[in-house]
Amino acid sequence: MAASSSVWLFGAFCPERDAGAAIVVETVSTEAMSAHLAVISQAVLPDNHAAVLIDGAGFHAKAKHLVVPSNLTLVTFPAYSPELNPAEGVWEFLKGGVLANRLYRSVDEIIDRCCVAWRSLIDEPGRIRSLCSYVWLMGKPVPT
Repeated sequence: MAASSSVWLFGAFCPERDAGAAIVVETVSTEAMSAHLAVISQAVLPDNHAAVLIDGAGFHAKAKHLVVPSNLTLVTFPAYSPELNPAEGVWEFLKGGVLANRLYRSVDEIIDRCCVAWRSLIDEPGRIRSLCSYVWLMGKPVPT
């Protein structure tokens, strides 16, 4: 079996609470997405329900065996509309900063760096809110 040479950081964000939940995986799959949804589910406050905004990737909402916890509802963005996805600001921020222009010697080094990047994001008060607070998402009227 060949060794993995890629790593993915799956992240979800709540701008209202300025919070996030993530996992780092070596394989993009339905199982990885189910694990991520389980982590998100644990981050939802008791007696609350969360809408999880996702793109149309096959392992997100189209997979037959995806396990969606009962306190989550998946909402799929229209095709080819990354500008609607609040998480895109976070990914641009991480790729333009902590994860930018680096060479890695091993997958473990990549995983460690992803974890450092995630912790730096979570540990900076207000950062998630500033990157993900789209007017339409926060329930405020859109200026005309």
